[in-house]
Amino acid sequence: MDYAGHIVAFMAIYGLLACSLGLLVGQAGIFSVAHAAFFGIGAYTSVLLVRSYPKTSFSSSIVHPRWRKPWNSVVDFSQRMHSRR
Repeated sequence: MDYAGHIVAFMAIYGLLACSLGLLVGQAGIFSVAHAAFFGIGAYTSVLLVRSYPKTSFSSSIVHPRWRKPWNSVVDFSQRMHSRR
């Protein structure tokens, strides 16, 4: 990936972090240190996975095929439970 691609990727990542932190602290009024901790854990885990599998694309070969179905089932279950109330 070229330099401009790296800059755009970092802008997107930090933009999402800023939006989610603004939603958490600004509108919800909740101060949480866990937000920063989860961001750091995610960054550390992604570095470990990329170093373990350097020749594969991280997002397409490791995370999506193995975790898409369980994650979707958790989200669907939580939405069904929320709609029953």
